[in-house]
Amino acid sequence: MDKKKPVKVLWDGNIKAAIFDNSGPKGPSFGTSYARVYTDPKTGQAKEAYSFSGIENLRVSELGRRAHHVTNQLRADYNARAAGSEHSQRQTRRPTAEPASAQEPAAGTYPE
Repeated sequence: MDKKKPVKVLWDGNIKAAIFDNSGPKGPSFGTSYARVYTDPKTGQAKEAYSFSGIENLRVSELGRRAHHVTNQLRADYNARAAGSEHSQRQTRRPTAEPASAQEPAAGTYPE
């Protein structure tokens, strides 16, 4: 089985948040996994660990905030594409929202 590749990877030092597109017939859905990347001293290969301690927990938390912002944007992009395909299929005119640059970020989210 092929490993699914993330649509976006966010980093804070050696800690990463990988965002995966799990969208299906019910619409957009995104999942995020977190890992600490380190080099195995015996083999020299990069490996991942999935437990965190001390300050790493705070870094994971901040990555979670960023991942939340990114997944909201990905979901909005997905919905916009879906609305665009419905528009072209029906040939109807829909009202458009303000451009994303004119909108303020949602409360509790932080831009990258």
